[in-house]
Amino acid sequence: MTKRIEGGVSLTKKWKDAPKQDVLDYFLQNSDFKILTDTSVSCVTYVATLHTDKESPFFSIRSDYFQKPVRNMLIKVCIHSSKPDFIKDFRNENSNKEIETMTSEIIQKEVKIQDALFRKSYIENVAEPICPSILFVQDDIFHGENLQDRYYNWIIEKLIERQPETHPNRDNYITNELFCFHPLSIIFMEFAEGYFTLFDLWNQLNTQPEGIIRLNLYLGMAMYELYRLYHKYGIVHGDIHFGNILVNPSYPYLNNQQLGKILLIDFGKSYYETPDSTKNEYDSVIYHQNTQDFVNLLANIPNKKEVLQKTYRDYDNLRKTHVQLFLDRLFLGSLNHWKEWSEQNIHYLYIGGLSSNTPKNKKIHIVKETKKRIDNNKMNDTIEFDSRIHLNPNFRITIESMNAFLADLRESVIQNEKNPPPKVEPLSPRTAEKMKKLIAEELNRPLEIEHFKNPYMYPIGNPAKVAPIIQPPSSANLKKKPKNKTKSKRDN
Repeated sequence: MTKRIEGGVSLTKKWKDAPKQDVLDYFLQNSDFKILTDTSVSCVTYVATLHTDKESPFFSIRSDYFQKPVRNMLIKVCIHSSKPDFIKDFRNENSNKEIETMTSEIIQKEVKIQDALFRKSYIENVAEPICPSILFVQDDIFHGENLQDRYYNWIIEKLIERQPETHPNRDNYITNELFCFHPLSIIFMEFAEGYFTLFDLWNQLNTQPEGIIRLNLYLGMAMYELYRLYHKYGIVHGDIHFGNILVNPSYPYLNNQQLGKILLIDFGKSYYETPDSTKNEYDSVIYHQNTQDFVNLLANIPNKKEVLQKTYRDYDNLRKTHVQLFLDRLFLGSLNHWKEWSEQNIHYLYIGGLSSNTPKNKKIHIVKETKKRIDNNKMNDTIEFDSRIHLNPNFRITIESMNAFLADLRESVIQNEKNPPPKVEPLSPRTAEKMKKLIAEELNRPLEIEHFKNPYMYPIGNPAKVAPIIQPPSSANLKKKPKNKTKSKRDN
């Protein structure tokens, strides 16, 4: 039976029975590519954008974008190794930094945690998960079915340089070095359209009062999600610098007065742990590791626990508006109907997650402890993070700005209670059932991790060996259900 390739997006009817590799190949060979980030300690990320004249095989299952075509895909490319290691960073000529290699175990741990978090938070947050979804994972593709060669040719042919005037061919060079000289593992995932890193937003700081209030809103949202990540899902992120927190400034997640939506990314150093109920709102946030930005920004704020309690309570009140609109459309406005349907239709393959008995220090430092330099220089036991992912240490949130933010948030709650949005018309029973069936199928599908071990592979960069062009399935090839034949009198 053909497996389906899906994630936080689902497959259209035309593609749902196609081989998963054909779906992926079709999307990639008909896309343009751009490097999104090349400063991570462990990967280079690309965005694949499907050409406008091509029909997407995917659609979204998020509440505000449900059934909208998905035309972008995030591609996280990691250097594969059989054991944890570090190699010289080829992405910057004069850099003394290193790139962390990824083993199969590390890759699979990361994607299983992110996949489980996506599915659980999809239910808990009522169709608004707190991380992107995993679409597909291919592990050690150099020793595989010619995939590294295939992907390299498609990417290098349609790669758009980020800075063609000041750094011509830089992205071409990075791609060539990455794909032609290293075995790779790749995670394909949902691309968070319209999102920026909290680091970027904060460093474009608008010093006007409105700008400070808006940034405080994003900071509060991030801490709210991190608090829930630990206490509700039992996950310690392990690397929560502001480059791993995404913000969509125009998303009406709370309500139309307080815009903004947070997503958490990069779970490579995350692990499961039984939550400590004695940790309060602030303690459980900084417990996630690499949280010096939070400590610096809130250093001058007294009574952090009480401030965050008030903030979280107001977030919950504002979010009810957004949740209610989704429930009105599909579940007759009833949260109980949503929960009841979820319990009956959605099952989790990874409940309980990975082993939670492993000491957390070993989980966090599993790569760090075995770090080696490729040129056999002196061992260095610290991971050097790019300075650009941390904020200006001299900037602080003031008591005045925090009070102004809390007053603005409280006013939004009051206005929302006075002027609730009108109820939306529910979908027809047939349409609602169809959409609910799609959600259940998507969230119940198994996580697909491919591990290829074919000993032979074509040379990298040989255009003659690129896979044939994949065409979308034609309607003529779709399997038609046999019509019900009425028995004739003769049969009786």
